Amino acid sequence: MNKILRSVLIVVLSAVLIWSLARIGLTVGDYKTADAIYEKSRNESFHITESTPEVPVSNISEEYFPEVSVDFESLTKTNPDVVGWLYIPDTDINFPLLRAADNWKYLSLSYNLQSTNSGSIFMDFRNSVDLSDDNTLIYGHNMKSGGMFGKLKEFGVSDYLTEHPDFYVFTETQVFKYRIFSAYKTQADSPSYTLSFSEDPDYKGFIDYIKDCTGENITDTPEENTPLITLSTCTSGQRSGRFVVHAYLVASNVMEGTSLENKKE
Repeated sequence: MNKILRSVLIVVLSAVLIWSLARIGLTVGDYKTADAIYEKSRNESFHITESTPEVPVSNISEEYFPEVSVDFESLTKTNPDVVGWLYIPDTDINFPLLRAADNWKYLSLSYNLQSTNSGSIFMDFRNSVDLSDDNTLIYGHNMKSGGMFGKLKEFGVSDYLTEHPDFYVFTETQVFKYRIFSAYKTQADSPSYTLSFSEDPDYKGFIDYIKDCTGENITDTPEENTPLITLSTCTSGQRSGRFVVHAYLVASNVMEGTSLENKKE
């Protein structure tokens, strides 16, 4: 009898081991697929001719914009839902930005509509693609590989935030420069996801709420009514846990080919 039980146990454990290894293999394969998709998009559609100057970030003018060209014609031909490009210099966050008719579609689809657990970086479907809302929400998965928004939580470390204060959103007609001023853990149903400040909380109330959430890890505060962007990802171990990064608009510029006149907000 013991021999039978031992044999059954060996078979069961072997099956569990094979299943676990297969799942690991599929997960790793999915990571590699997503990495290849987005690396290809960067190589083909995102071109930097002048990156951020190698000087202390505090010495970089607010009016400075990196010289970047984005092939939106190719991107929108691949997928009409592409509305922009999100670029945080000197980080791995450099992706096409999408918006669908809901917030579910791109949880499991890449920008080229290929099925992948990494999904896409996408804007809340309620937001305007011209980034004119009080608070534009942008979502991405917290991948264990560090892909997508997997490294967003590093902005919770004050030194990292200080070294990477600015990011850019490119659209077909404009480039927008944002400055990060807050990063913290929150919940999916928190006021952090407020879209409009016409109702409670108002703008000042929202900034005060952010200050309470951030504590000492707040680097700056925007002037009232300055448009905001909130980058959001999940946190491991909590179904409704989220990590958010708030940034405010510093300046905008029309994309090269239409005009080079700077438009300081």
